[in-house]
Amino acid sequence: MALKSCRFVDEVHIFEEDTPIELIRKIKPDLIVKGSEYIGQDVVGQEIASVAYFRATWDVSTSMIINKIREGIS
Repeated sequence: MALKSCRFVDEVHIFEEDTPIELIRKIKPDLIVKGSEYIGQDVVGQEIASVAYFRATWDVSTSMIINKIREGIS
């Protein structure tokens, strides 16, 4: 998992529920990070942890990166 190898990431949790509220209640994070498209919307867990928003980078996406890798392999 590439995200886990990032030096700024302490832990990565995968959840299968519709929302991560139970996980958020369990681990009690200090910060929830969302894309800037969520500004002004309710964020699951915002009553438990601070929420930070990052500006979306529309010209770069994981889908684009995966497609470039696939093209190079084919």
